[in-house]
Amino acid sequence: MAELPFPIIDFSDFVTDDADKKQRVAADIRHACVSKGFLYIQNPPVDWTKVHRSFEFSQRFFDSPIEKKSACAYTGTSSNTGYVAVVQEKLDPSKPGDLKEAFNVSNPNQRADSNLWPAMDGFQEFMVDFFDTCHQTGITILRAYALALGLEEDFFSTKHQGKAHTLRLLHYPPSLQPPEPGQSRAGIHSDYGSITLLFQQDTDVGGLEVLTVDGEWVRAPPLPNCIVVNTGDLMMRWTNGLF
Repeated sequence: MAELPFPIIDFSDFVTDDADKKQRVAADIRHACVSKGFLYIQNPPVDWTKVHRSFEFSQRFFDSPIEKKSACAYTGTSSNTGYVAVVQEKLDPSKPGDLKEAFNVSNPNQRADSNLWPAMDGFQEFMVDFFDTCHQTGITILRAYALALGLEEDFFSTKHQGKAHTLRLLHYPPSLQPPEPGQSRAGIHSDYGSITLLFQQDTDVGGLEVLTVDGEWVRAPPLPNCIVVNTGDLMMRWTNGLF
């Protein structure tokens, strides 16, 4: 494999009681955030069985007839939940719609009607549980971010207890015709939150590309037992542009 554009940080040393090991992980994260903005977290605190199960449910949903998917269609930014059809979303507003489809889940613990769910056995129950799993994983990684900035370990974690996150299932179906000029799978964008946790299927396909500080587009391929972590706009604002 060619040299990777982003560091791989073994997170197993952070989920210990050894303060020195935790600080070393935090220092590695600081260097990655200052110099790159993207990193791979290896051995993250997540149940990989659930991750693989999420891809299985995702495939079942996106393989469903369009009528079934449209029954829980996305209705607008006020809720930001449900099924988003191919070309419905434009991450780059200046370009044609993205050649992907998505399913969005917001905090399912907020209120009973906060999400739209497909008629699929076990889907809702699993996604509610997986949302909380991802929340806990993100909170643990944010603890390392706090130490990386010389803050108290719970600085970020205590400010994300409202679970104002979005869990997104993404599918990039085969293209049956050439794209329009400027059209892509996902338009050029930055993520607006604190951090993004990206689970990629372990295949040879990949597809994620990142614009480096040097202005070069580079691939971020799937790696076994790794999460891609993207520092978002909110974290950049929070750190006054350091991260």
